[in-house]
This record gives sequence, C-alpha cells and structure tokens, in this order.
Amino acid sequence: MSDFINVNFMPWLTLYQNIALGKITFWNYSRESEERINNSKIRKRLEEHFKSYKDITGSTNSIAIYSFEGKTFYDSLNEEEFNQLQEAVTTLAFASTIGKIEKRIQENQKHYMPPSMNAFDLMYRRLDFNSNRYAHLSLTVRDFGLEEGHIVFQKPFGTRDEAWISSKWLKYMNAYLALKNSSTLRNRISRSLEFYRLAQAQDDLKDNLLDSTFFTRTVLLVTAFESLLNFPILGKADFFANYAGD
Repeated sequence: MSDFINVNFMPWLTLYQNIALGKITFWNYSRESEERINNSKIRKRLEEHFKSYKDITGSTNSIAIYSFEGKTFYDSLNEEEFNQLQEAVTTLAFASTIGKIEKRIQENQKHYMPPSMNAFDLMYRRLDFNSNRYAHLSLTVRDFGLEEGHIVFQKPFGTRDEAWISSKWLKYMNAYLALKNSSTLRNRISRSLEFYRLAQAQDDLKDNLLDSTFFTRTVLLVTAFESLLNFPILGKADFFANYAGD
C-alpha cells in the first residue's frame, strides 16, 4: 500500500441516500465508511482529517464522498476521470436545487431565498500516513504546513446542505450524462449547468451588496439560458422572440 491516499470530498454536504450520476455514486461517509473501507489504517487517517470540518455549533459536519465506477474513492484519478467527477458534482448541485425552485414557483413562494452552492464545494487532499501535515489551497493561496487538529474549517453560515434529487430529475440528469462527449447538446447543457452553479454561489462579501449580487446572479443565469438554447452572438432579442413564439 502507498504511503499516502488522494481523496476528493464535499465537507458541507449531507446525503440521506446514495445518488448515482453516470459512473459516479455519492455516499455519506459517516454512515457507510465501515462497510466500504475495510482497511482500518485508511479509515483512521480519514477520520483524523475529517474531524477538522465543523458546523457553526462546533459539531463535526457530515461528509459526502464519491465512488468512481471500478475504483475505490481514494484511488488517483486521471484528468478525464477528474473532469467527469467535476461534471457529476455540478450535475448533483443543479439536480438537488432545481426541484426545490420548481416547487417554490408552483406554490408562488416569493420570499424563498435562492439556493446555495457552497455545500457542493469539492475539496482535494493528499493525506500521508507518516505525517499529520497536509496542504490546503484557498483561492490563489496554498499552505503546505497545516497540522491535523490545529486548524478547523467552519461550514459557511449560509450553506443549506441537503442533497436530494427527485426520480424525475435523476432520470433527466443521467440521460444528459449518457450523451457522447462530442455531442453539441451535451456541451451546451454542461456550460449551462456551470453558469447556473456560479450564479447560485454564496459569498458573504458579495451577497451583502444586494444590488451587486442581484446583477451578478442575473447575468450568470441569463448566460446559462443563452448557452442552453444556443443563442447567437448577435440578434439575441429576435432569436428569443422567435424561440418563444415557436
């Protein structure tokens, strides 16, 4: 066995059931780690690290892990596999929130806050068995000297952390992921989902500036629709009028 493991995880996401999207299954670490991880050394090292992720009350937060088809979750991923993982996370984020938005619109709940994407932040760690230190990247700053137990990562205050997908949207999303990578439709959907996720990202500094955040979200959501519907660079108003008329 190697002296280290590579692990990607979502520290702020609570999963009440396993969710399979394409070749990837997302599962709750706290609930299933003993069943899925036979190696006690690996499980101990992961639990040592995961204790650093706390909610606002100081309690250890739930951790969402993934399993790639044919791999353990701590196997290294090549570039194509990592891109598939990121795509699955973006798909999970969309499918977990769009049903709630759909329901609020149907019920005319005008005061419902927009969904938060913070719960779907994907983190990467290389954890060594012979050292309790690890590296952490925050925006453009990387710290290589963090020590287990000395640093606590707090769950963002505005994060709503539940992932649940209706059978309808699960079917739709898996149909999308089954499209060929070369498919023009798949590429349009992928770009649209990414802009949707960016539009719903929470940022305390940005979101305190209400005019700014409204404008930013609006631009990103419009871009998501433009990507999905394949708007032309010029003549967008006429294109949309004709599209809506059809």
